[in-house]
Amino acid sequence: LPDSKGSLTLTLSPGWAASLLDASDYLITYPYKSSEAAAGAVIALLLYGSLLEEEGSLSLGESERLLTDKTKTLVSAQREEGGFPFWLEGEGASYYPTSVKVAQAVALLNRSGISLASVYDPQKLLDYLANPPEWAKGDDYLFFHSLYARILLGEKLTRLAETSFSRAGNLGIRGYALLGLSYLELGDLAGAERCFARIKEFVKLTTRGLEVADPRSTGLFYRGSSETLALVLLFADALGIEEEFLDRAAFTLLEKKSRGYWENPSSTSWALRAYGALLDRATGTVTGKVSLGDSQLLTW
Repeated sequence: LPDSKGSLTLTLSPGWAASLLDASDYLITYPYKSSEAAAGAVIALLLYGSLLEEEGSLSLGESERLLTDKTKTLVSAQREEGGFPFWLEGEGASYYPTSVKVAQAVALLNRSGISLASVYDPQKLLDYLANPPEWAKGDDYLFFHSLYARILLGEKLTRLAETSFSRAGNLGIRGYALLGLSYLELGDLAGAERCFARIKEFVKLTTRGLEVADPRSTGLFYRGSSETLALVLLFADALGIEEEFLDRAAFTLLEKKSRGYWENPSSTSWALRAYGALLDRATGTVTGKVSLGDSQLLTW
């Protein structure tokens, strides 16, 4: 097409990859320097850096450089009390919701063999997460995200997880998904299956996807429906649920994507984690997208 009329782009990729490139780019190039956004960028580069290079979005070797730079900037922002501030720049104190998000990114880095011991103090972070400020103590959303993050970082919180099942109901399927992921990390398969059984009570099959019939599954900006569905997909895949359920959840989550991402950096990073877990089993599947200028016309 002539330059004056824009451009038509066709992208073909294995599995769900074509739908994840722009979401990864959204996190990597996010303009606001918050710790949460930086954590999302680290997750995107860790999971999809090589794919972004293969597709030409990043040059050869660029993903490793960006991951190193963004990781150092993020973890070096740790405050004396052990947490992380909302904004990376300035002298702000630790902010509990942000610190939970950063903890999850740090855990994924650790599991990828990336050593951070010389850059930040892991024990201080765990101590901070275990002792939330007064305003955060009764927040079920923060409790279950923190529980999962602490377990990912290596804490054996078996008793706390076992006694939190009834509390998970306050968050609906989001709470059960987070608790189920925590159970799996602790090796409690029966507990995880119990959580998924509760999730299925609030999920209805549609012609192609899923419908979440749980009013507790949506909330304010950082507690939206995309994050809920991403958590369910991540949990279901980790639990080894049948492919039909996974495909329906993945399709429905993809339908919630708008302008190349899901709601905000938090929801987008959860979605990327969920789809990342599916890529290994999607060998031989091809997905794609067609874009005209900045407008996405078709995905499959």
